[in-house]
Amino acid sequence: PQVQLLVNGQALARLAPGNSWASYAADIPAGLIGPDRQVAVELRSDTFRPRDYDRASPDGRTLGVLVRSIAVVSP
Repeated sequence: PQVQLLVNGQALARLAPGNSWASYAADIPAGLIGPDRQVAVELRSDTFRPRDYDRASPDGRTLGVLVRSIAVVSP
């Protein structure tokens, strides 16, 4: 799947995660940080439905990528 990382509504990076857990990091440019130093982090990913891969599956949910955790660290 393709994943887009947005910070305060602005596209920051595109990621192509694999099938195992991995860590990703991105520097947030000062211009994307608001005057109150708050940031809104958004992930947008391609989606799929389990039923599309297994017609016997009752799972019709639209799913994206798994996310274990997100952290914003200030230097």
